[in-house]
Amino acid sequence: MLNDWAHFACITCVHLAAQVCYHLCSSGSADGAAGVSDWDPMEYLDPSHLVSLNWGFDHPQANVTFKLVVKTTGWVGLGFSPSGRMPGSDMVIGGLGPNGSYFTDRHAIGNFMPLVDEQQSYTLLNMSEIDGQTIMTFRRPILLCDDQDFQITAGPVNLIYAYGLTDEIGYHQGRKGTKKVNLLRYRKVTMDSVRDIGNCHE
Repeated sequence: MLNDWAHFACITCVHLAAQVCYHLCSSGSADGAAGVSDWDPMEYLDPSHLVSLNWGFDHPQANVTFKLVVKTTGWVGLGFSPSGRMPGSDMVIGGLGPNGSYFTDRHAIGNFMPLVDEQQSYTLLNMSEIDGQTIMTFRRPILLCDDQDFQITAGPVNLIYAYGLTDEIGYHQGRKGTKKVNLLRYRKVTMDSVRDIGNCHE
């Protein structure tokens, strides 16, 4: 049986290990999202739980980072829509193909292939495929000046998603959906506090 000193030492080691693990996870180092203070709770965007989204904030830079996980090894897309439909939406499409990762900031003006934005306002942080899932982590400023990008507000946002079974970007064949989510609800992040940090980003 361990004496009291050895027992205390073991408990201390376990506690320190847990602190180190928490620090690494919350810093986002595992998925390239360093700078995010912590992630908001995961939201499933579809009833079958094939599409999930996490997001977190980098308060000093007024950025928001997203981690989209989709049960596919093809292309994946996430968008912000004023109506919950494709026309008028701001979106990113990416994936991990035979030649590496691909990722573009786009906007939709109709029910056809979204157009690539002249100004790429989203930054890809990490793209990976694990156990049949594509994990796409990317970042954008909360405030954007580009009129082809969606402005995040304090109210609920219509998130839309779509994905394919291959890396050839095309019609989603019904693999799509929408969900209304308030991106700011979990954190003490207000639009006034964001504006205090600086102006919108072009």
